[in-house]
Amino acid sequence: MEPLIFKRKVHTIVKIIVGVIFTTLGTYNILSNFGEMHIYNWIINILLIILGISNFTPYSGSTNASLVPGGHDLKIRWRNWALWKLIRPDEVEKIVLGRLFILIKRNGKKPVRLEVDSFEKDQKTQIYNFFIEYAKQENLDLERHGPGEKQNH
Repeated sequence: MEPLIFKRKVHTIVKIIVGVIFTTLGTYNILSNFGEMHIYNWIINILLIILGISNFTPYSGSTNASLVPGGHDLKIRWRNWALWKLIRPDEVEKIVLGRLFILIKRNGKKPVRLEVDSFEKDQKTQIYNFFIEYAKQENLDLERHGPGEKQNH
């Protein structure tokens, strides 16, 4: 199976715009009021600059969603996750495909919920097809939320 990587373009654009606004405001306030600023004004403007710059770093929230199948596990990094989650097929009880989410129920562990409501229709279809194929390949139970559909693979 091929890895799936989706980039959220709208989210990236918003992050860039917010970063530019915060950095510009902080810099402008420091330069325009340089001699007559109090300590709390300095702190607020420096924090604005730091927040603006942090929007350009990859650790301020992932704009990518990745599904990478490996030999013995599935690596998932969803939007706004800082770290990858490794899921082994032998710990998966079942995979539930909902209209707005995908739920991976694990034995003895917290389930992993992947929200898919903000993806475009073609991206959702690719994600659903990925999990259907993954469930077939690993012999996992697959449940489709909807009009009473249930499939076991």
